[in-house]
Amino acid sequence: MPSQVPVPTPTIPVQGIAVQKPRIGYPEAIFAGVDPSLFTGASLDALIADALASNGTLDVPDPDVDRFAVTVEARMPANDSGTSGTLAGQTDGLYRVVYRVEFPFNASAADPDPTITVNLDYQEIRQISDLATFSPVGNTIVIPTARDIRIRLQALCQPRPNYYADAVPPPGLVTDLVVRKEAASEMGLFPIDPASQVNAVFLQPSENQIQLLAPALNLKVDYLTFTGKPGTRTIFGCSQALRHHLSADYSSITFANQPEFLHHWIAVLAFNIDRDWTWEGFAEPAFHITPTGKTGSPGTISYPRVVSNLALGDLTMPPDRSTTRIIFFDAVEPKPPAGFPTELNPQWNVVCNFPSAAPFSQLYTIRLPITVPPAQTPKVAATGIALSPYHHDKDYSSTTPRQRFLWIEFAQPLADPDDGYFARVLSSGPDPLLSVDLMPTPLPEPLPPPLPVDPEPIRHIRPGESSDASGIDAMTELIPATSPNTGLHYLLPLPPGVNEASLELFSFWTYEFRVGHKYDLGKDASGVERFRWSTAQGRFGAPLVVGGVQHPAPHLTCAVEHTRRAIIVSAPYATTVNDGVRFIDTYLGDPRTEIVVMLYAQVAQIDGESKHNVLLAHRVMIPQVPKRPQDKFVFRPTPPMRDLIGVTAFSEKQVESVLTQLRLSKLTPLSVLAVELLPGDDTGKTDVQRYRTLTAEELQDEASSLGVEDTYGKDPLGSDLGTRRILRTSPLTPVPAIC
Repeated sequence: MPSQVPVPTPTIPVQGIAVQKPRIGYPEAIFAGVDPSLFTGASLDALIADALASNGTLDVPDPDVDRFAVTVEARMPANDSGTSGTLAGQTDGLYRVVYRVEFPFNASAADPDPTITVNLDYQEIRQISDLATFSPVGNTIVIPTARDIRIRLQALCQPRPNYYADAVPPPGLVTDLVVRKEAASEMGLFPIDPASQVNAVFLQPSENQIQLLAPALNLKVDYLTFTGKPGTRTIFGCSQALRHHLSADYSSITFANQPEFLHHWIAVLAFNIDRDWTWEGFAEPAFHITPTGKTGSPGTISYPRVVSNLALGDLTMPPDRSTTRIIFFDAVEPKPPAGFPTELNPQWNVVCNFPSAAPFSQLYTIRLPITVPPAQTPKVAATGIALSPYHHDKDYSSTTPRQRFLWIEFAQPLADPDDGYFARVLSSGPDPLLSVDLMPTPLPEPLPPPLPVDPEPIRHIRPGESSDASGIDAMTELIPATSPNTGLHYLLPLPPGVNEASLELFSFWTYEFRVGHKYDLGKDASGVERFRWSTAQGRFGAPLVVGGVQHPAPHLTCAVEHTRRAIIVSAPYATTVNDGVRFIDTYLGDPRTEIVVMLYAQVAQIDGESKHNVLLAHRVMIPQVPKRPQDKFVFRPTPPMRDLIGVTAFSEKQVESVLTQLRLSKLTPLSVLAVELLPGDDTGKTDVQRYRTLTAEELQDEASSLGVEDTYGKDPLGSDLGTRRILRTSPLTPVPAIC
């Protein structure tokens, strides 16, 4: 068997290794009889003289050795395991085989004892698996930097039939040399991919908030202890912003309690190191992580030379030795120490430390939405009806219907100019004044619905995400009533699905008002659209619930017909509904409102610059109620049409008489206007004579006999003006010519 290959005492790093053949030693007592052919080209006497002079042993190069093997191995982290062997990737004690190559001695007659110098070329190798098929160029081998490398030298014999005891010649003894060189630079330590390396999570209180956080970060969790996935080497670090405990090998982190994750952003920096497990190129500490500004807390991460059992995988997940995952936890306070809630732009400066290479620095930033609701709670000071400008035609014979909005005056303006007042409908119910059927048994109060916003048990943000309007559709933003906006007066838009002609406008509404973060802030001075990013749960502040809200009633319109005998006017009565069902019972006294029609004449003023309307007469309309059915079991008829129509008429003779008394021409243009009055102290009408449909002839006959008084003998728009509330008024409508 060949003896051990002699090598010089190693230094770190070694640039080259001089390798000679193993030596065979012969004691002086057996010099005689030695076959001189073993030492071809050398003088036996000279060898003996050298041995005697050096007081050593006569030794000669082993004639059976024709080559030697070089095995390059990298030290593994503690607790790593694998299959033992000499192939690349297999383990050899505490080391993992990188590659194995052979070099010949190429002895000749002129040089029977050659010395082979193996040169070491230190290179930055990310993965030792890249060298598995390494083939040397000349006598130079590649040595990975930033690792403890063991070089194993072993002499090999040339095959010779019937010469050795075994068919395969036995290898020589192993000579080990451990070398190491730090990298001059560590390029591409990990890819710069902020979208996957920066995570910000905001949790809402829940029973499973921890279980929601772990999958978002691709981690495992057992109660309050987070670990990596099986087969992945994971190293944790954490700032002092979160109370925690790290395991001895940094492979797990345990937090103090569940509230540690609430009321602030959990920021997580994650890096996948593009180096295999044998790489040990970090200084201590490996990472310095420093937040910029006033968000976050500084922290460090160490890189231990040990792997956990979890990193070694299990039966379903083999270990991935090509990378190490670094996880760093931090907390970002969402509420500024002063001022109003704003979007956050936290930054972290990540510095990687190396023994020789210059530190590597990378700045990470992320944009986070507002999570703090407005602190202001609205308070209503006054309400009223806002009307569009009053317009009439040139002859003042007709007017344009006016737009009407319910306006609200708040006690205080908005504290934050980027906030707004918002409202939503909680419930609605018919006005009991408009239906007798509602008086004895009022409808039950409905339960208010919850605010329809995303519960957002977890909000996960990555860099580059754009603003969204989460929760903004849950409420309707009020419209400023003044320009510039004073912050006090706002118009309340109609509820969703309700227009200006909907019968639902005769209802009472229960509203909820809140101050909320607006989404669209309009354009800035340079014309760029501005948007304010907020989470749904942080969108709105505390509520103010207001009941008994009434929007302006639908427009009242009247139709006018002019015959030779009378001016006939018709208009619909107010009809209240609930869930699309009309509440009206004509046999119990509906409709409860009164419609009075005013007849006007347009008279020019003396200078002829404009015209004025002069009241000629006014009459109360008669409801056109269906006849009572003969079937005694059917006792609550309702009109077959959407509205119950009222009709009245002005006798042509009476109109001409009034015009004559006022010294006006019979051709004076006329107009009518309908006014609907709310009921007074009555709970329903009892005049059964009114519950019939009048024919045209009967109606014109009524026009000559019916006075201005209503059913109770009062004149609410004449001598008794002010005793009844007005519900709505129609536009001024011209009376057409006789047809």
